[in-house]
Amino acid sequence: MKANKICRGLSGHRWLWALLVLALTSGLATGAGAEYSRDSAAIPTPADLVMMKSRSQTLVIRLLNMTPYNVVQDTTHISTMSGATDLNRHTAKSGMFAPVGWPGGADALRGLHGTWSQIPGTGNWLFTPDATNSWVHPHNFVVAWDDHGGNVTKSQMGWTIQGVHAAGQGPVTKDVPLRMWFTRNDPKKAINSDLFGFISSAVKEAAKLIGVIVMPENPAAWINAFAGAKELANATFNNFNSVDTSTDADKMYFAAYVVPDGKVGNPDCIGCAPQTVTQSSKGTTDAVDVQWASETGSYSDEIIVTTHLLRGKDNGLEYGNYGFQDYRLPIAHVTLWTPEQYTYAQLASVTQMTSHYLGAQLGEALATGNLQKYKQFASIYKSLNKSQRHTLREAIEAFLRDNPLTRQEVVLLEKTISAMQKGQIKLSPDNR
Repeated sequence: MKANKICRGLSGHRWLWALLVLALTSGLATGAGAEYSRDSAAIPTPADLVMMKSRSQTLVIRLLNMTPYNVVQDTTHISTMSGATDLNRHTAKSGMFAPVGWPGGADALRGLHGTWSQIPGTGNWLFTPDATNSWVHPHNFVVAWDDHGGNVTKSQMGWTIQGVHAAGQGPVTKDVPLRMWFTRNDPKKAINSDLFGFISSAVKEAAKLIGVIVMPENPAAWINAFAGAKELANATFNNFNSVDTSTDADKMYFAAYVVPDGKVGNPDCIGCAPQTVTQSSKGTTDAVDVQWASETGSYSDEIIVTTHLLRGKDNGLEYGNYGFQDYRLPIAHVTLWTPEQYTYAQLASVTQMTSHYLGAQLGEALATGNLQKYKQFASIYKSLNKSQRHTLREAIEAFLRDNPLTRQEVVLLEKTISAMQKGQIKLSPDNR
């Protein structure tokens, strides 16, 4: 899989502000802390997205927790947001601040309801969500900035993902830090488009699985908004969002990913770039999925973070016949996943996009939206070794780009389909 960056932007819906009122959460706190530092010389990392800062100097963030883990604020990692508790937009400061608060305080971002069980013969624990998680929704909030104090170089916000299970660790769990970074050096990167629709489709598949969409013909309103359904329905969306509509000085970087467990000799992993898996060779800047390599730690690679970003117009004017007026705010959609959940959602999406003969077979075997089939697939996924998981990711990329599958990819997919059809929870020994 190719490491890559992304970004994207476009738009802000007028009714979004009504949602933001519902997103008001506990106040801000400042403090000190530095388990992980980003080396400014290493920016941009593969996870840093180029976005437009917008004339309103505000970014809307929609954070969706699709994991079984609760997520809470880490107030020690908002320390670089100078004046974070000062809501006066005219105060001389240059750091990011959250004028309506940020989620994960007294009311945590609750994990999915479901059941944990140990996979027979392994030290791996498997989570199966209930089909009754209809309360799940994105937590909307805003961050803003004021350049009276000079142009921001970097700011961050922090959360803690609590009690993460890791492969081979049995019942032992650890907390995993989640960070968002805002880096205001002016990127010269071109804006490209490609992956927004794919990650949006994966979100919809996961939502279907956990029962968010109780009636498929009448999905919850937030799903369409979170997946950018209105934008994707417009045939010119991808082209529009690959057009650079501002000067270099109006750009900035945004990144969201978890902090690695650490490496010997470099426990803070300073200067490390996350292993970023994207399904395109175009250098897309509209969406990304990020997962640390297993050698950075057993727990951090159990969380995948996806971001699909509506880039935002920088002057609020209508462009051509696109049909959206006064859409000034960039919107970052950030989703937290487990690897097996995200891979299932990817496969469920990509099998609907490919004409390859194995696509239809795989789609039928997965029986998307079926919790029992998901549990079986998740068990199979957890039984795969690192090389096989890499091959599976490459197969997803090939499907998405309509490229021929390698012999190795075909064999793995055929074995997976066969195991699913036979009700097995791991691949047969001859494929191990």
